Amino acid sequence: TTAQTCVDVPNWTDAEGDGCDFYAALSDDDEYMGEPLCEVYGDCCTNDGHTAQTACCACGGGSTFLETCQSDADFQDCDGNTCEWYEQEIGVDGVD
Repeated sequence: TTAQTCVDVPNWTDAEGDGCDFYAALSDDDEYMGEPLCEVYGDCCTNDGHTAQTACCACGGGSTFLETCQSDADFQDCDGNTCEWYEQEIGVDGVD
């Protein structure tokens, strides 16, 4: 079987200096005026072309890929990253 894995954009922080760890620590039960905190704060503070909603798995962003895959020279995720990029840049070995 295969399972999807989500990886945060490496080393991303928002314009206030908060990274994906900050957003991941926000409990799903924490709300501001009835809205989940990731929805309230996740689209502010753009930095490097991302917000928490596009950079952090906890807020529905990040890059999702299959844990088990065949190395394919033509594979690219939605951000243009290849299997080799995943192996080298973030230490994920998803290639059989």
